[in-house]
Amino acid sequence: MAFWSVREELSQANRLRRSYYELLRDELDQYLLQYTLIESYNNFLSKNTPYPFVEKRELKPRARIPGIEYECQNSFLLIFVEDYIQEVHKKYIRFFSQNKTTKVNLLRYDSLPLTNKFDRNQKYLESAHFTDLLKILLPVDYALLIQRDIDSKGKNRFSLSHFHVRIDWPISDATEDLAGTLRYISKDLYEKGDKYAEDIQKKFFEYY
Repeated sequence: MAFWSVREELSQANRLRRSYYELLRDELDQYLLQYTLIESYNNFLSKNTPYPFVEKRELKPRARIPGIEYECQNSFLLIFVEDYIQEVHKKYIRFFSQNKTTKVNLLRYDSLPLTNKFDRNQKYLESAHFTDLLKILLPVDYALLIQRDIDSKGKNRFSLSHFHVRIDWPISDATEDLAGTLRYISKDLYEKGDKYAEDIQKKFFEYY
């Protein structure tokens, strides 16, 4: 993923991709506002529970944010990028083969209401059933990742590529430092593959 450029610096092809991305982003914004605000409000009403509106003082800079989590509140974390995230960043943004939105990976989660009839094309934003898959995955722990599908040659296509995505910058850096000191690796945490890196991180937790 290169640095974000202003529209005037883009080629004609990338301008078209930017326009398509912004269109999808605006549609996604509307869906997520409905999910997090309207549907959450209705959840509270259905349980005869007052909605916890934010106090004006809590909107000020440095205000103390309440640490209460409400069962009726629909919450999520979603990363939607215009391009794609390169593998060099996966030690900070944890997207691997194990948490790709494949049929095999998704069916491993018993809590997800999916069947063997799952259509892999649902992960593409252009799919008529994309929001059905999105609504199932939004409550899953950690984040969802939507990015450009680089395998779709000659076509601007975005997909929900990964779920259960963790943001672990400090842990990965600390693990890399320890693994280098103990000579498990020579330079990079992922130089011997994802599985080896995961095993090294388990060793990190055992060490401490």
